Amino acid sequence: MGVKILVSGPVRGAHGALFAAASKAQSKIGPVAALFCVGDFFGERVDEAAVNALPDAPIPTYFITGGDVVDNDLADRLAAKNVRWLGRSGCEDVAGLRVGFLGGALGGDFEDDAPADGSDSPHYRREDLETLAIASGAYRADGGMDVLLTSDTAEGASACLGDGDERKDAVDAGASAPLGAALAELKCSYHFAASQGDGWSLEPYRCGAGGFARLARLHALPRRGLAKSLRAFDVAPFFASFPTGFKSRGAKLKTETKIVEGPARPVYGAPNRPEEPAPWQPAEKKEKRQSIYAPGSSLANPSKKKRKRMGAPHGPQF
Repeated sequence: MGVKILVSGPVRGAHGALFAAASKAQSKIGPVAALFCVGDFFGERVDEAAVNALPDAPIPTYFITGGDVVDNDLADRLAAKNVRWLGRSGCEDVAGLRVGFLGGALGGDFEDDAPADGSDSPHYRREDLETLAIASGAYRADGGMDVLLTSDTAEGASACLGDGDERKDAVDAGASAPLGAALAELKCSYHFAASQGDGWSLEPYRCGAGGFARLARLHALPRRGLAKSLRAFDVAPFFASFPTGFKSRGAKLKTETKIVEGPARPVYGAPNRPEEPAPWQPAEKKEKRQSIYAPGSSLANPSKKKRKRMGAPHGPQF
């Protein structure tokens, strides 16, 4: 059984309308574990007054930013209940799902260093993509994400579409080449992004620049107020047993996820200190072997007489 989630496109400050629509959706489909928002969450005005005016959410709500910026100080002082900024980039467990996220849009400062304190900025950097790859376990055989949240779409998503497909121009609009290249390593089941116009879906599509073999479900959601800006999904937690530290790790089988124990970190405290080596002891002397010709032996040639040499079998005897 999957995890029911709601995903919204750019909210741009229309939080009351979003939460009302989320409550209405929940009354129709049943309990929802989380609401995820991609794209501009606050809009052009992001200050303390805008943060304080944020209403309480009826569902645990997690958002990333697009061109708007939320600094750490404001994010820590969110007065609204059930609303949280996920951060610049990373991966964490949300409602039983492994959720990766990358906030911001592609800009001219892509090669610059990311802020050392992890504060938000309108543009993501190469370091942020690397952080997402490492946090999601992209370089591990058992790593990956159930859900990937980005405000940008990835270049190469349209590789699976024909020339006459009406979605091709919309899919290619504003697509990020670095994100498309990163999707060659990132593994996810669902990818949710912000659309610059009407919403569209590729389910499944070959993710990554040039059309890689890995398949994922990509949904670009439009801004609040347009059709299908809020959608519901039932996500099966494929990567729910993602390894964290030295805890249990998951191994993908044909129809299930099996939990196996990971390597235990050695702790050399008093209770777990290795046993003291045993004091030195001289090696045990082995019993000396007795010769078969020793006195009193009844084995070969007990009389020790010299044997006659008979010569070759076909030669003369002497």
